[in-house]
Amino acid sequence: MNQNKYKSEVLRKHHQAKAKTKEARRDQAAERWLRIEDAMAAMGLKGHGSKKGLADKLGITAASIGGWKSGRYLPDMEKMQSIAELSGYSLEWLWTGKGPKRPSENLSPEAERILDALPNLSDERLEIILKIVESE
Repeated sequence: MNQNKYKSEVLRKHHQAKAKTKEARRDQAAERWLRIEDAMAAMGLKGHGSKKGLADKLGITAASIGGWKSGRYLPDMEKMQSIAELSGYSLEWLWTGKGPKRPSENLSPEAERILDALPNLSDERLEIILKIVESE
């Protein structure tokens, strides 16, 4: 009887550890997806159809992109490298969330904020910014 109790306790702990690992993987996938969405916005892919737009740029199906979002599949490094190149973001940051967001991270915090805001600006506001930059 004591041995059965021990076995069930070992199995219970094993299942708990397995569940925590699975949850951690889901969390990592969700965080990675947020970084991919950020990169998509930097590429000008926003809103409805953005997954299809990214899929077209990468030569894969929108269903594959959906698998990344759900955490069912991991993007391969070749696709992540393409996303990094298209968005101007670093591969390390896209994959792990660590390291500089952009390869040339010797930017001031103000310049970083401006770069982050650019994909969300209207065409009218971008024109205003370009006129200011060109007049300097």
